[in-house]
Amino acid sequence: MGSGPRGVEDIKDHVFFYDIEWDLVAEKQITPPYKPEVQSEGDVGNIDKIFTKEKPAETIEDSLLL
Repeated sequence: MGSGPRGVEDIKDHVFFYDIEWDLVAEKQITPPYKPEVQSEGDVGNIDKIFTKEKPAETIEDSLLL
């Protein structure tokens, strides 16, 4: 969704977002239903620890694609 010929319009037209006023969103005129408290730009306190404690996996480099 969102990568076809209609782009983001496919997402905007989805029934899940039927009551969103996209013009107001673009103008930042809508108050979010939930605004988490953060201590800094890098604060991950609102992300479940199951994800923040996960070890990162490196992607194997394929030199043929480079």
